[in-house]
Amino acid sequence: MKHLIPYFLIVLTLLGCKDPVPATRIDSPVIDLKYDNLHQFIIKKGKDEIAPSKFQWTSSDEKVGTVDSNGLFKARKIGQTKIRAMADGKTFESNVTISPYNTFVIEPILEFGLDEAAIRTKEIREFLTKSGNWVYFESASPSVRRVAYYFENDKSVHSLLLFQYTLENYASNIAMFGTYYNERYPNKENIGGKVAYVDDNKTLAIFYAHDDYIGYNTAYYPYKNAAQKIGLAKSFHP
Repeated sequence: MKHLIPYFLIVLTLLGCKDPVPATRIDSPVIDLKYDNLHQFIIKKGKDEIAPSKFQWTSSDEKVGTVDSNGLFKARKIGQTKIRAMADGKTFESNVTISPYNTFVIEPILEFGLDEAAIRTKEIREFLTKSGNWVYFESASPSVRRVAYYFENDKSVHSLLLFQYTLENYASNIAMFGTYYNERYPNKENIGGKVAYVDDNKTLAIFYAHDDYIGYNTAYYPYKNAAQKIGLAKSFHP
């Protein structure tokens, strides 16, 4: 009889156990997307989905991406944001990274008003030459053949990237350059009759264009006076 006691205890223990409460979780606690991607977040309790509209959805950095009331995330530009879904005192989070398609361009020093010595200190590319108001650096990128800074009263007021291209890589390069700027500068404005990429803080205006003299290039200007300065690239000596 005493040998049966442990078996009775096991049976009684099993009968007294309740089914465990299924865990509630967000489908993607960590996710990597591109600037033109969407992601539908899903909250599950066990195997069952909970209607996303029951949660309050927020993005910690809406400049990187936004999320609507149904948990649909829309990426906007390169960066990181934290998505939160909150209901009944509980919070579920996802760390979202918007990573670049393209990293082949190193942009100029994006601080205007620096003198030549400061530019030379900050610029990682090799100094090439100086001509008039322009200071030139040799690019190490196969996609960019030259970088230049324009000075007025010994202060930098404009910079320029001159791209490499051939008839063979023309179409692919156009697509790559467009993607490069779209995923970093989603705002576009008409400035001085030309379309410019503009940063979120409206400190920078970037014009991507083709010129018969200097070829394909990207010109960087301070946003506040870009309309008055966009002709400076004409004086560039490639």
